[in-house]
This record gives sequence, C-alpha cells and structure tokens, in this order.
Amino acid sequence: MPVGDIATADTVIATDLREWAITPETDSVAAGSIGFATENTGAESHEMVVARAPSIESLPTADDGAVDEAAFSGDQELIGEVEAYPAGDACDGTFDMDPGDYVLFCNLVETEPDGTQVSHFAEGMATTFTVTE
Repeated sequence: MPVGDIATADTVIATDLREWAITPETDSVAAGSIGFATENTGAESHEMVVARAPSIESLPTADDGAVDEAAFSGDQELIGEVEAYPAGDACDGTFDMDPGDYVLFCNLVETEPDGTQVSHFAEGMATTFTVTE
C-alpha cells in the first residue's frame, strides 16, 4: 500500500529492493517531499523503513538482529516506511525529509523452516542516504 502521494513529491527516486540490498538511483537529494518509487526485484517480501540516523551502525538492534525502532534516541528518528510487499511488485512512499543523514533499511525478520530467524537488516539490507539543503 503506497504511503503519501508520489505525484506531489518534489523529487522521485527509483529504488530497488532485493536480497540483501536497498539501492536508490542516487544517494543524495535536496530537502523536501521525497518520493521513493520502490520495486521488489528479489525473491522474498521486503519493506523500506526511512530513519534519520548518522549511520547504519548507530541504529540499535534487538536480539533477532532487526533494528529496535522503539529504542531510537538522540539523533535517531523514524520518518516512516513502505510496508512489506511481495516479490515482483512495486510500491511508492513519499516522505517529508529535512537536511541530514538517513538510513533506508528492511526490518523484516523471517522464521525459516528449520526454526532459525533471518533478519533482513542483519543480512545487510540497509543503505545510507543524505538529504541536502
């Protein structure tokens, strides 16, 4: 389900989601209403969470390897997310973003048939993103 109206975005960025990467067509844009036209080219469901944070490593994690969004503090802030959607689909998300450093990540955790848990974030499905003046 889309977040916001991408037709009203100041900038639209095509963004690829797949195992284990989030790849926007650019890693820096000017502040404003930013639309992410995401496409899941992977084999599994994915989501894209947008958080203001100085780095990937600065994000707090839970025991399962996912980002603990409830533990954000200081210069970390949850901006919003494109909820999980299936492989082969596309979904848009539009967010008002001020200048600063951001992290885009998938925070899904799957339980495999053998009972092990796989955190998409822990597998490396995160990237940094900069919003300029």
